[in-house]
Amino acid sequence: MSLKAITPSIRQGLTFGLIFALLSLIFSAFTFGRFPAARIAIPLPSVDLFVDVVMHMAAGALAVLPSRCASLVVGGGLAALLVDVDHIGRVLALPMPSRASHSLFFLLFAVVILALLARTKWFPVKEHWLLVGATAAAAVLSHFAVDAFFSDSAVRLLAPFSIATVPIPHVAGLACELGALALVWAARAWVDTRRHIVPGRPSP
Repeated sequence: MSLKAITPSIRQGLTFGLIFALLSLIFSAFTFGRFPAARIAIPLPSVDLFVDVVMHMAAGALAVLPSRCASLVVGGGLAALLVDVDHIGRVLALPMPSRASHSLFFLLFAVVILALLARTKWFPVKEHWLLVGATAAAAVLSHFAVDAFFSDSAVRLLAPFSIATVPIPHVAGLACELGALALVWAARAWVDTRRHIVPGRPSP
């Protein structure tokens, strides 16, 4: 595949990731005023930070590989990393918790909004809305997976309705990544099956 053919996929994937990041910020705002204001430091460049970034992006991209869509693979990898923009409120010392988007309700929020946007003509990734929604879900699940695998992670699983943290056991990381892979694979299979149905003829 030539560089000219790859470039649009990268551009579309980057746009997908930026839209996802915006959704994470919007969702985080639902917890405004629910937490004491305090500033956290911006992490300095380090080997640990580099590894964390690479692992989140790799897990997200891997989970979306069954989509067989380069734009979604790039977007899924970037989105899996950008779940963490929900820390910005704490960096700015706003009265909101970090990790507000580490939530099952954010997963649902991102899936619904991105699936709806995918049905519009201007959405950058020209793929079926079901695959776009599955990619959003896979990004959140793969982020959970990396957090569970490589740190003693606790997430605000029910935010914004509850900001209590829930620990994720290490074994749940594998379940999250496999679940993300299965979700995208199932969406791809369903879309491919629907595209092979001939109107007026029973589906296979």
